[in-house]
Amino acid sequence: PKELKLIEKIPTQSMEAYDAYLKGKFYLSKATQEDIDTALHYFEQAKGKDPEFALAHAGIASVWLFRQQLFMASPEESGPKMMEAAGKALELDNTLAEVHSTMAGVNVYGMYNLEGGETAFKKAIEINPNHAEAHALYSHLLNMLGNTEEAMEHGELAIKLDPHNPTVKVW
Repeated sequence: PKELKLIEKIPTQSMEAYDAYLKGKFYLSKATQEDIDTALHYFEQAKGKDPEFALAHAGIASVWLFRQQLFMASPEESGPKMMEAAGKALELDNTLAEVHSTMAGVNVYGMYNLEGGETAFKKAIEINPNHAEAHALYSHLLNMLGNTEEAMEHGELAIKLDPHNPTVKVW
C-alpha cells in the first residue's frame, strides 16, 4: 500500500511543468556549466507553469548546490538561493522523497550541516526505500562520518536499485 501511494501521487497537474522538470533533471545530470545553466532555465520554466510544483523548487536548489560545489558560484551567492528554493519545496510538499533528498544534499554539501543532512536522508529513504540517489548520497555521508560498513550497504543498494544512473555510480 505504501508503494502504491508513492506511484499514484501526482506532483503536478501541469504536464508542461513536469516535462520542463524532467528536462531540467536531464541537463543537471550532465554537470557542465552550460548544462547546469540550461537545467536552471527548465526548472524555472516548470516553476512558472506551476508555482506550487515542489520538485521544480527542489531542482532550482540543486542547481545552486551544483554551482557552489563546482566553483561556479560563491557560497555567499548560492547558499541563500539554494536554502530558499529547498525550503520552498519542503513547504509545498514534505511528502516527496526527492524533496527531502534535495534538502539533505543542501545541508551536507552546501551548508556543511551533516546532522541536518543525515536526518533529511533518513526521511527521504523512509518515504521511498527505493530512492537510489538518496541511498547513494547517504552512503557518501556515512563514509565521511566513518561509518563505512553502513555506507557500503547503502551504496550497494543504490547500485542495485539504479545501476545505470550516473549519480549513483559516482557516489
